[in-house]
Amino acid sequence: MQAKSARLVSILSIISILSIVSGSTAFAQPVALTVRPDRNRIYLGESFNLYVTVNGADDDRTLPDLSALSGADIAYLGSQSISRRMISNINGHVRREETRGRMFVFQIKPLREGLFRTDSVTLRNDGQTLSAASPPVTVIGVTAQSTVIGSLAASTTAALVDEPFRITFAIAIAPIPPPYHDIEPIHANNPPRLEADFLNIAEIKGLQQPDIRAFLESCAKAASGRQPTFLINNYADSFENPFRFRLDPVRENRGGTNFWVYAHEFTYGPLAEGDYTFGPMIFKGAVMTGVNPDQRARFEEIFAVAPAVTVRVTPPPETGRPAWFIGAVGSNLTAQAGFDTDVCKVGDPLTLTLDLTGAISLSNLRPPLLALQEDLIRDFRIYDDNVTTTAIESGKRFTWRVRPIRTGTIEFPPIRVAYYNTTVKRYETVSSRPIPIQARATTQVVSDALSSSSLFIRSDTAPVPAATTLSDDATPLLPSARLLLPLILSGPALLLLGITGRFLWRRRGGMRLASRRLRAATQARRRLTHAAEPGAAAAALRDYLTDRLQATGRSLTPPEASRLLVANGVPHPLADAFRSLLERLDEAIYSHGAAPASIVSEARNVLTGIETALAARREAGE
Repeated sequence: MQAKSARLVSILSIISILSIVSGSTAFAQPVALTVRPDRNRIYLGESFNLYVTVNGADDDRTLPDLSALSGADIAYLGSQSISRRMISNINGHVRREETRGRMFVFQIKPLREGLFRTDSVTLRNDGQTLSAASPPVTVIGVTAQSTVIGSLAASTTAALVDEPFRITFAIAIAPIPPPYHDIEPIHANNPPRLEADFLNIAEIKGLQQPDIRAFLESCAKAASGRQPTFLINNYADSFENPFRFRLDPVRENRGGTNFWVYAHEFTYGPLAEGDYTFGPMIFKGAVMTGVNPDQRARFEEIFAVAPAVTVRVTPPPETGRPAWFIGAVGSNLTAQAGFDTDVCKVGDPLTLTLDLTGAISLSNLRPPLLALQEDLIRDFRIYDDNVTTTAIESGKRFTWRVRPIRTGTIEFPPIRVAYYNTTVKRYETVSSRPIPIQARATTQVVSDALSSSSLFIRSDTAPVPAATTLSDDATPLLPSARLLLPLILSGPALLLLGITGRFLWRRRGGMRLASRRLRAATQARRRLTHAAEPGAAAAALRDYLTDRLQATGRSLTPPEASRLLVANGVPHPLADAFRSLLERLDEAIYSHGAAPASIVSEARNVLTGIETALAARREAGE
């Protein structure tokens, strides 16, 4: 018996040693490179951000190589660590896991229209060369003209959370030649249209937005009489009559020409880190460019684009960042900690709360990793992996489960937390007050048993069972025979119902995709019939491919759409016809008219041919 016990102790000791070794061993994470643009379609003159992510390494000294990307102006915007640490405490065994990574951001401004490819990004790491590619970015050309000049400007291209920034849009229109240069060059009965997503009344997640509705209502009220006005996006009344908006102009001298400038400024407050793109803003419509000899105004249809701008809301600088940084920025942070009791036994679970309040950002506020502060775990076992978070006024409350591991009057040390003070532009550390607590010894269980396999309670302390009174009424324990059979059958029926529901629930995604495939052609034909402009017709065709063939994304270029159809068994002539349709519709977007009836009719015929080809392939079992 003693030999068996000794062997058991040896085995347990070996297992404990192996578990400790495995818990503290860090396995090498393979290094990989990924590349993605923040936009897949831009206008010539705009820029986009290219994110180069290195997974498995966190080193800002070696930059990715973009020298093979030709035909563009490239600017390095900086990098940020995306490394993460996780600490778990299971039965007193602390396990630390870490994933390493860094994201580099470049601003790319293509110099030519067409497809801009980013398939030659490389990185040298420990003697090996990593490479990656991303989908190409479509660069749309714009006809050069100097009559209407649109611009979008940001007060900064990089901001911290809770650091306001301003976005200003301006439309500058050249004046009519003298003697009519004091007349606004917009006809009151033929207002041009401004299109910009940031002028929609819709939430932009992560931003505290200006009151767009109040701005639009003010401009609509000012649009009275025969004043020149603008149409903005698709705002219209219940009868589909577009609203008109008056923007008061100012005169601005640009290169000796006194332009009419229509501008407005909005202020945004970032609530979360991320990249926020504003624009592009598109101007479409007629502008008065002169007066004919018969005193009739001369107009010119203009299409102009104000290039988009991007504001990066970044975390505070990495230099000087303490290990106990909690992600918050702001000012006047305070920390207050407490236990749910001040007297306990060793090993009892206690509830530790930490309240963090102040004029700080809450979206990025995360709980501190208490196990990293060694003085906290000297006398206490802390479970960082099951911390809970609760919103409180002007802050957050974090709650942990904590156990004291020695007896006596002991003190829980101050908890250190660091934040970035935006007032003084540096990291600051605040600490909670120490918490005294009395931990008593645990109660011992005494056994009178001679054998360790059985446990007996002393007879003088054994609980006495309460008396039980039995009834004389011989009531049967089982239900009546009339109810027994339905009860017996209900079990298998409920089991079958549960299995069927689980089967259908697991396959809900596939059934949803199958439904979209079946309805794709019908919906596309209906949308083509009601397409009021070429853009709507092109969107109907692209959405058809997305739903019918499960294509990723809804911004396929015409060549990509053709290749997708061929890959799914559609003959080349039909695929080429589909490609030609998309190209002609994309070109017709800038003609400012309705979708040509001939193209819509042809599109319906091509869809019928594609459906026939796909059905034939399915019947052939391919």
